[in-house]
Amino acid sequence: MRLAVRASEVAPLWRLAVDAGCVVDDGKEDAVRGDMPLDEYFQLVQQVSVKLRDESCRFSKRPLAAGATDFVMDTLVTAESLEEAMRHAARAYNLMHGGHYNRVERRRDRIAYVIDDRDFPYVFDADSDVVHALMEGVLIFLHALLSLAAGTDISDSLRTVRTRRRARQPSNGLLAFWTVPVRYGSPTYVLEYALPMASFPVRGDAAVTVRAADIYDNAVAMIAAREHSLRPNGFPARVGTAIAGERRPSPRSRRSSASAPRRCAADSPTAISRSARFVRACSTRRHARFLPSAGRSPTSPTHWDLPIPEASRARSRRGRVSHLPRSSPRSNKIPGRKSQSLERICPARLIRPVVDSSRSATLLFRDWPER
Repeated sequence: MRLAVRASEVAPLWRLAVDAGCVVDDGKEDAVRGDMPLDEYFQLVQQVSVKLRDESCRFSKRPLAAGATDFVMDTLVTAESLEEAMRHAARAYNLMHGGHYNRVERRRDRIAYVIDDRDFPYVFDADSDVVHALMEGVLIFLHALLSLAAGTDISDSLRTVRTRRRARQPSNGLLAFWTVPVRYGSPTYVLEYALPMASFPVRGDAAVTVRAADIYDNAVAMIAAREHSLRPNGFPARVGTAIAGERRPSPRSRRSSASAPRRCAADSPTAISRSARFVRACSTRRHARFLPSAGRSPTSPTHWDLPIPEASRARSRRGRVSHLPRSSPRSNKIPGRKSQSLERICPARLIRPVVDSSRSATLLFRDWPER
């Protein structure tokens, strides 16, 4: 499965790429012909930012000069933990953008990187889908940056992603990238990590070796790993295939593979002793022997501890064990069935009365396998 960005949301970036000569489009169309794969989207953003020497890709009225991401990585030299790296990156971005748009917060058991762009000088409307797609891509870029700073993929420590987009769009690959819950309609864009990650040590050489190209490459690698987990031969797909296979009829019996063993067991006399209904009926009758000694009626439904969900259906079945108890220890009839005895429902070779030495007047019914 390929993650993709909607054509309407990537159209402005596509036009910039065409005008800058990053891509060739003879038709000079105003929109992309189709949805763009997510990995190609990040590669296009990188090419446009390098070609225009503006890392904001002209989405901001305040251009972000080339090398801004490298400057952010340089500020991580003195950071010893991931929380310090997040705070240094937020301070550097605020310095370059000329406003307090980035901050780091501790929220109970989480550490959060917050981006508040409600007053940011966008070229487009801040509530448009184009800006939402841009900022959701920035969250992926930031996650890739922090993973490189930590020296490992920190996706397992991510807890929640928040976006300002109001409505969920199933075809949005920018949000389908995440494996954690995504909260819509948030006032800010947020990445929330588990609080123990605040003290996670960062790489000492990250500020020297990691450049903007490395962050884009890491984002593309993460997207490829996410797409691989969504392939049809993945674990969720294999489980779905197995469930669908259980519903297909057996080629011989024309029944499903789940119901065929039950039907075969019902047709076999020796299988009755192993059925769940038989065991439950025997347990119910053993429970009923204590009721007369306590002065309680064994036929009263209010005195039963075990539920009887299929009692009404059991009356209309022949050859099945009823869930209802006997009316008295000396009776051989099932309540509600006047003409059918217990031996007719359960053959004598399968159920035999056993006299309990401690209670001379009590009969215990136990399952007895056929010899």
